[in-house]
Amino acid sequence: MKLKDEKILVTGGAGFIGSHLCDRFIAEGAEVVCLDDLSTGFVRNIEQLMDHERFTFIEGDVRNLDTCRNAVKGCTQVSHQAALGSVPRSIKFPEQTMSVNVQGFVNVCKASFDAGVERLVYASSSSVYGDVIELPKVEHLIGRPLSPYALSKQTTESFAAQCALHYGLSCVGLRYFNVFGPRQHPEGPYAAVIPRFVRALDQQQALPINGDGQQTRDFTYIDNVVAANLLALTSRRQDTHALYNVAAGGQTSVNTLAELLLELYFDEVGDTDVHQKIIYGPKRQGDIEHSYADIGKAQHELGYRPHVSFSEGLQRTVTSLQRNRQQHG
Repeated sequence: MKLKDEKILVTGGAGFIGSHLCDRFIAEGAEVVCLDDLSTGFVRNIEQLMDHERFTFIEGDVRNLDTCRNAVKGCTQVSHQAALGSVPRSIKFPEQTMSVNVQGFVNVCKASFDAGVERLVYASSSSVYGDVIELPKVEHLIGRPLSPYALSKQTTESFAAQCALHYGLSCVGLRYFNVFGPRQHPEGPYAAVIPRFVRALDQQQALPINGDGQQTRDFTYIDNVVAANLLALTSRRQDTHALYNVAAGGQTSVNTLAELLLELYFDEVGDTDVHQKIIYGPKRQGDIEHSYADIGKAQHELGYRPHVSFSEGLQRTVTSLQRNRQQHG
């Protein structure tokens, strides 16, 4: 099955990941409905699609069931990306995290099976592995959640399984591992590490690292995540609920990331006077120490391959974020 002539609802479609999915689905010939309340997404991420005849933008909140029902009307598939991210934010504002991530997901699922949607692919997270120390992370082994954000993602996975069991809704959950790339917002206290580091370098500031920097992450470039979503939507597998790791299948420490960015940044701008000192701060509450995915299941069942390497993705991201800073200040 291809996406040409399909109608797809993308919740959170003006966000970092969602906007890239909107671009790809339109390129594949689908009609796309983008639902976003613009609380963490931006119109600039989808401005290139606003006048497209197969694209519709709805500003609305997934916590409103009527809004979800209106958005999903006539859609054959749903790509659910709407969420309130960030472990620290979830610890500070647990009520918002659970409301958006859990109640919002329930509403999207309810609207989807009522509308007869064929498949719902939703964003889960590597945070669901919690306190499991075994590496690499495998889909069947999750642990105790270490933050309200992790709990919200575990809850959505459980609810998706219930939807498959009781309502026959075909659901595929994709556990994202530290996604990065163009359009990732670099500002604010809850920004992801790569855009935050690039912004610090642009402003000739030290790179802030939480903890000792020995913590590792399976950094995954956005194009790989888009490819996984496309495969999940078009897979002919008959599973009513399936879960897959979406990652690059490698480990990089935060210290190594900082060193690579310093080298890459200086090569790009030729400014060796930029302050290179790394500032270490307290370890963040709720953070997983090591994250490294086994992607064998996604490879075997979906045909997933991470085509863009970490190093190539980092190069593309630095170039894009610097260009965006020049354009938007």
